[in-house]
Amino acid sequence: IPPPEESLVEFLKACTTDAAFLDTMRDMRTFYAQVDQRAKLILGTTLLEKIFDTPPKHILSPTEVGTLINLVGEASLTDTQKQKVCRGLKNASWFAVTTRNERMAHAITMCMDDGSKDAIKRIKTIYDARQKEAHSSSSSRPLREEALRNLEYLFEFYMVKKFRFFRSLNMTFTDVIRI
Repeated sequence: IPPPEESLVEFLKACTTDAAFLDTMRDMRTFYAQVDQRAKLILGTTLLEKIFDTPPKHILSPTEVGTLINLVGEASLTDTQKQKVCRGLKNASWFAVTTRNERMAHAITMCMDDGSKDAIKRIKTIYDARQKEAHSSSSSRPLREEALRNLEYLFEFYMVKKFRFFRSLNMTFTDVIRI
């Protein structure tokens, strides 16, 4: 059953007036169009990071980093070693207060009003499956399928919440993706 014509008109209007919506719809369409589950999982984690990842916050204050850099300058290391250590000390990704998965789970929780334990569990399942798919020749079909269900759940919830007009389209999220 095709969606109502007025819903299609509203959808097309959003595509032409909201660049963020159009870009996100293209990304979602690419994800849902994947036939190979392994590729879909890897693409899905990339999209998840694009949507929900936030910059890391350094565990140390700028003053503390400066103090440590000064101490490194006094250490009996080669100049190359000192440069690498100092570069590492400045890198918030290496010394983050929270991990990427924890930051993403927090962002998902804020978006979804979902329990953080549920979001963390979903993220962990997704990344466990992705790691097995990307880094080994063996994979677990049930784990991969659960991870894909979690990705689809998170994407649909995000799209409906971020672009609220989905509810007024009188179409399901899957209908919209297929357009």
